[in-house]
Amino acid sequence: MKKGVRVFEILFLGTSAAIPTPERSPSATLIRHGKMHYMVDCGEGAYQRLTQAQSRGLTDATPGVNLRQVFFTHDHLDHLLGIGGLLFSTRILHPKPRPRLSIFGGSTTLDRVRILATLIRSPEARDAGMDIEYFAVSRGVLIEDESITISAFRTNHTARPCFGYIFQERPQRYFQPALAERLGVPAGALRDRLIAGETVRTPQGGLVHPDQVLSDPVPGAKLVITGDIAFTRSLIQFAQDADILITESTFSSEESHLAEASGHMTPAQAATIAAESNVRQLCLTHIGEAYRGRETELLEEALKIFPHTVLPTDLDTLAVEKSGAPETGV
Repeated sequence: MKKGVRVFEILFLGTSAAIPTPERSPSATLIRHGKMHYMVDCGEGAYQRLTQAQSRGLTDATPGVNLRQVFFTHDHLDHLLGIGGLLFSTRILHPKPRPRLSIFGGSTTLDRVRILATLIRSPEARDAGMDIEYFAVSRGVLIEDESITISAFRTNHTARPCFGYIFQERPQRYFQPALAERLGVPAGALRDRLIAGETVRTPQGGLVHPDQVLSDPVPGAKLVITGDIAFTRSLIQFAQDADILITESTFSSEESHLAEASGHMTPAQAATIAAESNVRQLCLTHIGEAYRGRETELLEEALKIFPHTVLPTDLDTLAVEKSGAPETGV
């Protein structure tokens, strides 16, 4: 098994519930895949947290440049108030090349985001200084390219449109040096060409096709992030076999009645979903202000059911490594 190949890098910019604390800002999560960054929710203070992360060398994400997509889970203000500041700062600090940003969310969420976006332009300015596209989310695939698929699924936090997101790396085929050796392909340029998809001729004169030296497709890494969500077993199908499930635990089980009444989950409920979904790791966020200094209570509640649980604070990072890849080399 090849270890240490990072597929997704996660930076938590905001991990609090609606009321921020000195340690925790409202919801915002930065996800890196390859050279691109994606933001899920943009609560108040998200841009400030981003600059703090940049100053510590935790990220090179630049809105409008290599951070071009923001995904909103729902329309509550603690998940979107930061978009105005992010857009305004981007417009001023990175005017060239002209910034571009795509914003995804439910219909009511986009209504609110548009209002905030109009405020980044001063009344006398004719141009907002950046290009913003809005995409109304429904179930299914939102972005698809040769390396990743990003899709949305409905959640049940409120009666208005709410969504979680799945970041799914495409299946990968890996070069197998032992097969190349057996077929007489020497290390170096010929192997590089096979990896690039070319058929090559060995020094002995034989033809070798890429399919002869590549593994069967290996499932890619999977990251699922829900935003605010009430307990529902329908989440199991979307989180099934994920490498990481990022979800909420606003209230402890002692206050499960509050969680049920407000469309939230407890750590025990989140852990139950993780266990039944066969995920590799559970990450708890959206921590209620009442648990400041008592976060270990929430973590311990989840650990009793699902041992592979973490509870990050702002500016913590996690990595999702590629699983199932054989040893490679050329």
